[in-house]
Amino acid sequence: QFWEMIRKKGSFIRLVGFNCLNFDMPFIMVRSFKHGVKVVNVKGKVIDLRNVLAHGNVYQKGKLDEYAGLIGLDTKYNGYTGLDAIRLWNTKQLSELREYVISDVVITHRIYDRLREVGLI
Repeated sequence: QFWEMIRKKGSFIRLVGFNCLNFDMPFIMVRSFKHGVKVVNVKGKVIDLRNVLAHGNVYQKGKLDEYAGLIGLDTKYNGYTGLDAIRLWNTKQLSELREYVISDVVITHRIYDRLREVGLI
């Protein structure tokens, strides 16, 4: 469904994430490879906010909630991390998982907005 949505958007797609070039995109690519799912070339269409903040330095540290705190945003829902997301999925706590994921999206969007405001994007 992910790749189908990307196909429908065509050349107008822009993917925005935090550390997505080091985690999300490789994860999605490998899973697609494993399951024989046809992918879409999104090279040049992905904005990794952590990479923007690090000015391309792949060794730059910092987590999403740390950057959120830096600009006065609330941190992640219930203090969860990616490891908690796995646990929530495995224990079928889907409403908690949903809230955690939504909070990540909101924080990411607000960091994106700040980067646009200050001219980094």
